[in-house]
Amino acid sequence: MKNLNTVKYNTPIQLKLPVDMERIIEISDPVYTFSEVMEHIDLRKYVAERKDCSTGRPKYAPEKLLKVILFAFMEFGYCSVRMIEKLCKTDIRFLWLLDEENAPSHMTISSFIKNELMGSVDEIFSDINGYIFEQEQVDLRHVYIDGTKMEANAQKYTWVWKKGTIRSRNNVFGKMTELLNEVNASVLSAFGVKYEIRQEYAIEYVEYILQTFLETVGMKTETFVHGSGKRKSKEQKLYEKIEDCLKKLKKYSERIRICGEKRNSYHWAGRKILCKRFSTKSRMALESRADSGLNPLITESHGGQNGMRAGTA
Repeated sequence: MKNLNTVKYNTPIQLKLPVDMERIIEISDPVYTFSEVMEHIDLRKYVAERKDCSTGRPKYAPEKLLKVILFAFMEFGYCSVRMIEKLCKTDIRFLWLLDEENAPSHMTISSFIKNELMGSVDEIFSDINGYIFEQEQVDLRHVYIDGTKMEANAQKYTWVWKKGTIRSRNNVFGKMTELLNEVNASVLSAFGVKYEIRQEYAIEYVEYILQTFLETVGMKTETFVHGSGKRKSKEQKLYEKIEDCLKKLKKYSERIRICGEKRNSYHWAGRKILCKRFSTKSRMALESRADSGLNPLITESHGGQNGMRAGTA
């Protein structure tokens, strides 16, 4: 009689591993360049000398652990020790750096960073740059800069568009017309004064309105009330609304003046620098140029915004 309690645990998928791991790592992968650079740098000076211990499990080679940590931070930015442990178990590139040794635990990696790692990241970075400069024969006596500046944080709110500014200014003109109609009807009618309604309002005219409005109603800005529990008068509310329109008109006029007649936009972080926004196709073309020899340099533009300048070194 056939035993029905037995369960088959075999799967139709057969595990196949190549003899050489390099066969499944793409030739363009940065791990090869990273490994080549690390081989020409003396990593032993960044690791404390270990005491000879005849008992316990054999320790990991400190150079391999340092390579794994540096490559993890190079590829993924800030990494936790648990993430590095997971990468050593699942990522074929980390297995290749470890020379197919067992993946270290997060406790081993943490202990290595705290107790054995010496020096600073700046010193390692300096050694890497020194090797690259020597191999590529980089001329450090000259700085090559061109005029192309690309926005790093690409979003429409960091750019000033001339058409949008003109449209916003026209909206302020419409709001000024509504406010003046209300002022003439509800406040100034008792004094026999009336402000002229225009299609466009110059900044000087709005300043004149604010000045004469206070004189007509007999108020001063020092007597205005603010804060919770205090009720503003109708005259104060209208004055503050007109004052807000004046601030917007000054801002929009300055933006239109900066754009001028030949420019349609500018970046608010660097008014004197002509910036360019790139479409997806343009960015892809730029990246292909960078792969073929164009050296992209990451810089910081005026005003605190990160930008990227492309130049050849």
